[in-house]
Amino acid sequence: VSDEPSEEIEVLGIFHTTNTYINVNTKDGASISKKLQPMILVLYEDGEKINKEDKVVISGKEYVVNDKNNVNSFDVAFDISLKMIEYGLED
Repeated sequence: VSDEPSEEIEVLGIFHTTNTYINVNTKDGASISKKLQPMILVLYEDGEKINKEDKVVISGKEYVVNDKNNVNSFDVAFDISLKMIEYGLED
């Protein structure tokens, strides 16, 4: 497996974040924490070219595609969920 990209494409989109909430149960009770989820909204035609696990570079920061959603199934735009790649850190 190579780290070299098999194909590079350039698309225009709107970068935004959404809130994700994580419920953590502990012996002292439960807590809910909020985390910002990076996303990009792209036209449908551009979103068709992007797949889960693809590497995306936005303003010099690298992300991997978690998922993509055809907004309201209208075939107009995809909202693509991203995860920032943090080199040197283990998950």
